[in-house]
Amino acid sequence: MEAEGERNYMTKQANRAFFSTWTPAMAYVFGFWFADGWMSQPNSDPFVAIVSKDLEHLRRIRQVMGAEQKIYARKDGCQQLTIGSKQMWHDLRRLGGVPAKSWAAEMPFVPPLLLRHFTRGYVDGDGWLYWDTSQRPSPKIGMAGRPLFLAKLADALNEETGIGIPVIEAYGGETPRIYYGGIRAKVLAKWLYENSDLALERKAAIARAFAAWELSKYGWKSRTVMTSKMRRILEM
Repeated sequence: MEAEGERNYMTKQANRAFFSTWTPAMAYVFGFWFADGWMSQPNSDPFVAIVSKDLEHLRRIRQVMGAEQKIYARKDGCQQLTIGSKQMWHDLRRLGGVPAKSWAAEMPFVPPLLLRHFTRGYVDGDGWLYWDTSQRPSPKIGMAGRPLFLAKLADALNEETGIGIPVIEAYGGETPRIYYGGIRAKVLAKWLYENSDLALERKAAIARAFAAWELSKYGWKSRTVMTSKMRRILEM
C-alpha cells in the first residue's frame, strides 16, 4: 500500500466508530471480518482489513462503513479494504478479534437479536450454500473455523432456531467445519437471509431457492425432524 504513494488506509475518511455500537449492519460486517479479515499486530500502525473475492460486495461493505479507502487487488485474486484506525482496532480487540489472524479468534459474544446478522456475515465470508446431489437434491449449508468457535456458534444457533447441533468434521488435515442439511439447512437459510438488507447476493439467491424445497412425505411433518422453533421460522 505504501507503494501507491500515499497511506490511503490511514488518511481517508471512514466511520471509525463503526464497531463501537451493535447494529444489524455492524454485526454483519463483524461476522464477515471474522471470516475474511485480519488486523495489524500491536506496536505497529493500527489498521483492520477485510478481504473478499467479490469486489462489488466489498464495495457495499465499504459504503456501509462510511469509508473512502481504496480497495486493492491482491496477488491471490482477492480484493482488500484496509482502514487505519486506533478506535476500530481496539473495538475489534474488545469484541474478540485477534491480531494478524481473525480466524484464530474464539467465538465472540454477540447479542442474540443480532446473531443472525453476524452468522450471515460469517457464512458469506467463510461458508457455503449449495445443493447436495449425492441422493435426492437437498439444501446444505457449511461453515469452516476453529473447533471451539464452531461448537459455540452451533450452540448459539440451536438456541435461536432449534436446528440441532452438528458434528464438527475435520478429516485429513482439512479445516474443521460443520454442515446443516435438508430441512435444517432450509430453516437456517430462511432465518439468515430473509428480510436482510446486507448479504452476498449469490448466496442469498441460493437461500431463496431453498424455500421451494420440501422433505419427502416421510420427513416433512415428523416431530423427530421438526422442532417448534423450526416450525415458527418456516411459518413466519
